[in-house]
Amino acid sequence: MRELKLTLKALADVSRLQIVEHLSDGGEVKVTDLALVLHISQPLLSWHLRILKRARLINTRREGRMVYCSLNLSQLTWCQEQLARLIKPGRTAIAAR
Repeated sequence: MRELKLTLKALADVSRLQIVEHLSDGGEVKVTDLALVLHISQPLLSWHLRILKRARLINTRREGRMVYCSLNLSQLTWCQEQLARLIKPGRTAIAAR
């Protein structure tokens, strides 16, 4: 449960969700390119990437001065599976009031 909590906390931010969405296209993206696409500063992006990396949602690699990041699909799949286990079969949504 602690790892799931860490993963969900990492995803509980609009900027980090946008990062995951952009990386979901597959492949690696240069951090500098990602900052341009998302219109955020590189230091702020690096801060968000550090949180996602700590939650094992992204992988990073350095090539010289360039840093590349990619989505860790296995961690996202694991998160989906854990959330599915929390929802008991046969439960229905609570009706809106």
